[in-house]
Amino acid sequence: TEETRAELESLEKSLVSLQRDKNILASPEVLIKLNNVFVDEKTHLEEIKRKYKASELFLSQISFEINKLREEMASDGNTSQLYLSQAQRRFDLLKYQLAVEQIGRQPSSVSNQGEIVSLTSELNTYKSILRNSKGGSIALDPWKQLQEFESLLAETKKNKAQLASEIQAARTSMRLSEAEHDDIPEAFRQISELQRNIQLTTEIYTMLRTRLAETQIQEAGRSNDLTIMSYADRSRKPTEVGIVKKGVIAGFGGFSLSIMGLFLFYILIPTIRNKSDLEKIGIKVVGEYNLYRSPHSRILGDKTKPLVFVESAGGSEANAIRYTRFRIEKALKINRSLSAPEARVISVCSVNTGEGKTFSISNLAYSFAMADIKTLLFDCDFEKDDLRNYFREMRKPDELAIINDDENIKFERNFIFKNLHLLRICDSSVNLLDYLESTKFHQFLESLRSEYDVIIIDSPPIKGH
Repeated sequence: TEETRAELESLEKSLVSLQRDKNILASPEVLIKLNNVFVDEKTHLEEIKRKYKASELFLSQISFEINKLREEMASDGNTSQLYLSQAQRRFDLLKYQLAVEQIGRQPSSVSNQGEIVSLTSELNTYKSILRNSKGGSIALDPWKQLQEFESLLAETKKNKAQLASEIQAARTSMRLSEAEHDDIPEAFRQISELQRNIQLTTEIYTMLRTRLAETQIQEAGRSNDLTIMSYADRSRKPTEVGIVKKGVIAGFGGFSLSIMGLFLFYILIPTIRNKSDLEKIGIKVVGEYNLYRSPHSRILGDKTKPLVFVESAGGSEANAIRYTRFRIEKALKINRSLSAPEARVISVCSVNTGEGKTFSISNLAYSFAMADIKTLLFDCDFEKDDLRNYFREMRKPDELAIINDDENIKFERNFIFKNLHLLRICDSSVNLLDYLESTKFHQFLESLRSEYDVIIIDSPPIKGH
């Protein structure tokens, strides 16, 4: 732990030293600032180079004009014509100088603006002289003009030398800036590496310090335990529970758990076990039959090949279903000899899926149809639409087509055999649960009651509905 702490302090000192030596901080703002300074220096150097080139061009031109003026002064030509020629050349020279200054100037330079204004003023003066000349002659002093040219030549040479010095200084500054600018990424890399090492070392130091504290606590507790144990009396013979006592305790525990399980099953958990339990809560029982389990899948019914027991002639299951149908027929007062004014509606439901609801109503509906009772089996279980799997052959004749005014839901009516039809919902764009509770569904059901004696509805499980 102490070695890690010393290493952490060394890394922090290295980071501070690096930032101080490089005179930078590891932040993007500093990098942007240094980059802007580098760009400004580079732009300034290019501006000085343009000025130096313009001075060289102007110097060569004015030297040519001075030599030309001296040759003309040495000749025997007309003095007035000579003066006029000098004025014309001076005018052309000023135009050339003004053009050079405008090419090399920066818009934000105040000194360049002053030079251009001065050249423009002198250019306008010579323009006025040339405009006012009469007869091709004008009175000018050639010696004075020569002195002005020589003075301008000396001033231009001086400016050229000054610009050369400024170029040298700017290049030196640029080399220093380039070296500092190139050194920034490496400095940032070193700073980032030091910061990462500091973070990792800090985490290791924190973990070691926590482990050290835990070890110190364990050592203190162990020493205290040894001190306490030194004063404790040692037992001469180890004590243990006998086999008889273990058997008694185990028997008592098992008996207690059995009593608790029976108490929970018969008293706290409400259950329906048989016919009498249903009658105790006020439900009339009209029939019952044993739970059928397939010998293949060992679950209620065979989901691959659902069975309809009442198709067979005999069997205890088929007889139980017929007896249940007979009791329902008596309870609802269905008279097969007389056509009922409207059908009896039976809605079958269960608490959960897999309780045999669909199996029961398919056999019950088949039993009603075999008893010459016109039956409609209405599949409204939208969670598990498998009622049609209980019947091998179904047809859709045109006379059984359903005319429904609601465009959001479509029905399909199938012919199973003489007195049994199956009605199912084949397409819907609305919530079926809301539709079953709506007035439109009840009106649709009322329109079907005139066609059948019994309508059996396979309702969805009541869990969550």
